[in-house]
Amino acid sequence: MSSPAPVPVALQGFVEARQIDEVLFPLKVGKEATVYVTRKNGDGGSRLLAAKVYRDLEHRSFRRDDLYRAGRVIDDERIARAIATKTRTGRQVAFGMWVGEEAQMLRRARGAGADVPAVVAENATAILMEYLGDDEVRAPALAELRLTPEEAEELFAQVLANVTALLRADIVHADLSAYNVLCWEGRTVLIDFPQAVDACKNRNAQELLARDVTNLCTYFQRQGHERDPEPLAWELWDAWRRNRL
Repeated sequence: MSSPAPVPVALQGFVEARQIDEVLFPLKVGKEATVYVTRKNGDGGSRLLAAKVYRDLEHRSFRRDDLYRAGRVIDDERIARAIATKTRTGRQVAFGMWVGEEAQMLRRARGAGADVPAVVAENATAILMEYLGDDEVRAPALAELRLTPEEAEELFAQVLANVTALLRADIVHADLSAYNVLCWEGRTVLIDFPQAVDACKNRNAQELLARDVTNLCTYFQRQGHERDPEPLAWELWDAWRRNRL
């Protein structure tokens, strides 16, 4: 492990609340957020946690907010108008919504039995959550692995079970691919939920589910396990619609 890094402003509250003791290093710098590996020390030893710090809406490359925000209710008409017209206030509120939505979706997903990181704490700009890995190595993403056909079949079944569990809780990940499914100790763990949508409320949910399924099938086909994404996505959606998942 590297020596401790400076504590980003967004994580200082977690330090002050004794939820973490040190920031070790940045794990992933992405288009929407930077993830840091942090440590919490205790009498029984130390625990590693992942801290996801979001870029504000003006500095991240993701822009198609409307596709994912459809169906999210904002009671304050003035705030809703500010978000729609992308004023400074509107952008600040929208930024806070992304953070809160991901934490909420992770909790809902985990409550439904999906294998996702457990949320430890959150603030206005960051989420502190379970870290997948150990002191020596982080959990790899599916995209980093080369599988045998037998391994691909087994892992595909796990991922599909997680997608089904999400849908049972009315959640569509909406940005799922081999890059945000981690593999650790025989588990497949779905990550990165800021764009997740409520299937009951978002008019684009079926389209987004089909895209998720297509992305996964494309990856697993390259690994030797073939499934046709179009009927699979339809079967999932139809089962959800009929409350038969």
